[in-house]
Amino acid sequence: MNFFKKNIFLAISFVFVVVSCVTVYYSVADKNVSYLYNPTSTGLHPEFCVYHNSDSISFLFYNLYRPELLFIKKDEKDNFKEAKILIHYQLYESLQKSEIIDSASVKLNVRENGLTNNYISYMPVKVAAGKKYFIDISIFDLNSKKQTSSLFEIDKITNNSFQNYLVFDNVKKKPIFKCYFNSNTSFFIKSKRINTKNLYVSYYSKKFEVPLPPFDSDPDKKINFKPDSTWYVPNIDTVIFKFPNKGFYRFRTDTLSDDGLTLFNYGDDYPRVQSAENLFEPLQYLTSTREYKKLSAYNNPKIAVDSLWILATGNVNRARELIRIYYSRVQLANYYFPSLSEGWKTDRGMIYVVYGIPTMIYKNDTVERWIYGKKAKTMSMDFTFEKINNPFNNNYYILDRSDVYDDSWFKAINTWRSGHVFSIAK
Repeated sequence: MNFFKKNIFLAISFVFVVVSCVTVYYSVADKNVSYLYNPTSTGLHPEFCVYHNSDSISFLFYNLYRPELLFIKKDEKDNFKEAKILIHYQLYESLQKSEIIDSASVKLNVRENGLTNNYISYMPVKVAAGKKYFIDISIFDLNSKKQTSSLFEIDKITNNSFQNYLVFDNVKKKPIFKCYFNSNTSFFIKSKRINTKNLYVSYYSKKFEVPLPPFDSDPDKKINFKPDSTWYVPNIDTVIFKFPNKGFYRFRTDTLSDDGLTLFNYGDDYPRVQSAENLFEPLQYLTSTREYKKLSAYNNPKIAVDSLWILATGNVNRARELIRIYYSRVQLANYYFPSLSEGWKTDRGMIYVVYGIPTMIYKNDTVERWIYGKKAKTMSMDFTFEKINNPFNNNYYILDRSDVYDDSWFKAINTWRSGHVFSIAK
């Protein structure tokens, strides 16, 4: 058996062993996927994006963070170290269906490189035009035995949907894996399947308020925003974009189309929470409207933030710890749930910040169900989020609100305000 065949055999064997050691589910929808929003569940945190290169082939781009990989020498004679990575995906037409319509694996030998922390490449995925799919991706570091999984949608229904655009950072010359950028980012766009001479760009400066509490009435689900301005640019990848104003920017083939690409400028620090303003705004979840207005009257937002947390704890050191936990949740919400607004301002972001990482998450094509604590226990809480189709973003979910959350919400807020982190026992 030659070296190449031997390595392929080992790679396939490894996948078989990993798969055979886990519980068999009837479908992905039956599986607890709480790891999707739990950064401590794994030591690997890759990024992904999909680009439709043709009617039959799409490219799955991935970004591996080198400091998370284990590099070793094959033998003492080698002058360099390598990480051995296995990427495996399974493709589904629906998360409710158990049938896997396609799967593939690729093995990488990633060299240690001091010039960049990112290893970026892509693999082809066979997806036909005119359909939607769901892809379940697993990455294994064969040296360290670390592994992680990701799950997201592939939309190939039309030639103009957002995954037909590939956004490149013009300075770093690499794909932008998230839907957001900052005022210093210059970028260009590739769009091979979009056959149009010009692209129309619309700018929206709309600022969103924090969501209503989980026991309040359901918000209006209609999304119909008018742009502040619209202009067109040639549809060629030599056009460089740089947008300094906060808001969101929509790229379309014509102004009447619902399909297109939307990119967001939430601010230069995003998704980090560093400025006094970014620290102050999330206090709206913990304060009444009257109290928040009173805090807003402070000339220095940082003093307002410190005064609330020190009042809650009565101790500077405890206040620092509470601040660390609370704002780490805000930052993670920004990372996981960016949508029409910053991640912490979404319904999922609100629950994530106040309640923390869910014990269990069950996900199907249009719904996420978050469970805190044990199922059917008195103290457990169950939140259901519905995915709302809209022309701007495919990550927009609305909470199914109910009076049942009233007591739990105020208990959580009072716990934070008394200087303790709220949690529901597992």
